[in-house]
Parts: sequence; C-alpha cells; structure tokens
Amino acid sequence: MKSGLLPALVSTAQFALASLVPSPTCAEITLIPGVLERLANGCTLLSTLYQGSFLLENYGTFVAGDSVAVTTAFIDVHSCNGQAYTRLASNSIASYRDFDLGCGLLSVDPEYDCPFLSSAKYGLIGFAWHGGFASGDSVSVSGDFSMDCTAITPCAAPLCLQRNTIASCQTPVRPLTWGLMKARFR
Repeated sequence: MKSGLLPALVSTAQFALASLVPSPTCAEITLIPGVLERLANGCTLLSTLYQGSFLLENYGTFVAGDSVAVTTAFIDVHSCNGQAYTRLASNSIASYRDFDLGCGLLSVDPEYDCPFLSSAKYGLIGFAWHGGFASGDSVSVSGDFSMDCTAITPCAAPLCLQRNTIASCQTPVRPLTWGLMKARFR
C-alpha cells in the first residue's frame, strides 16, 4: 500500500463520521442500522445505510447476514487480510431487528409488484409485502434489514427489509423534491 493512502483513508473516515458526532464532547457514535457482510477476502464488515462499511473490533456472536447496531467511541484504520479498512474499535454490538423506517411514500413497481418506501431520512428501501397499499400512499414500514434484496424482491434496491409490516401514516408525507432537499441541508 502506498504511504500516502493511509492518511487519506483516515481523513476520509473522520470526515464521513464527523456529521454523526453532535459535539466534540460526545463520547459515543451510534451507527444504525447495519448488516454484517462477509467479503470474498474473508473479512466481515458492517454495512450501513449512509456511513459506508466498517471493520469491527468486536463481532460478539454475530455472523454475516445479521442485522446489528454498533456503538463505539474510537475510529481508526486497521488491516484485514492485507486490505486497509476504517475500523470501529472498542465497539459494542447488539441485534437490530424490527427496524422502524417511519413514514414515507410508497412506490409499487407496476410490472413486478415490488414495493419501495421513499424516505427523506433513509432513502429508497425495498421490501416484499405492501399490504394492499398503492403508490403514493403515506405508509410506515418496519422489518429486519437485509443486504440480499434478490431473496426478497425481484426489483433492484440498495437495501431491503424482510419480514416487514406496513401501516398507514396519520400525517400525509410530502414527496421529496429538490427544493425540500436544499432547504434541509442549508
């Protein structure tokens, strides 16, 4: 590995995680949800919705495919089978089942009948059962996270919920537009 690459990785990891820490005195960073994923090189990483993938110091009794929540106070760079990864060191780990995505807009692919929840907080999430709701309905969805969407839905999605439940939201959700996005991130 080139010597200039390691500082760049640490800098990138610190930048990516800086938004998770509300103040310099905050001791813990919670990354939720995440799914453990085993790579071809034999390393197991925590894949998260927005923060990317991380090597963990402590996996507890969890294995690849498990939905977990990880809390840590230390971030460093560590090698696994010759590859450098951002590592969450001195971490605690717990099961993360029945994750509630909250309210969002339902989209149903008309050709394959694949439901997706469009959420301002979590983006586009696929799931298997839409319970008779239609595209455009404001719904709340919960379930277990899975990185293997092909086992859940025939439609492509970055992340999916398995064993999901769905319910109507009391307050209608407005479609996420470019103007709302700009206002949110100013």
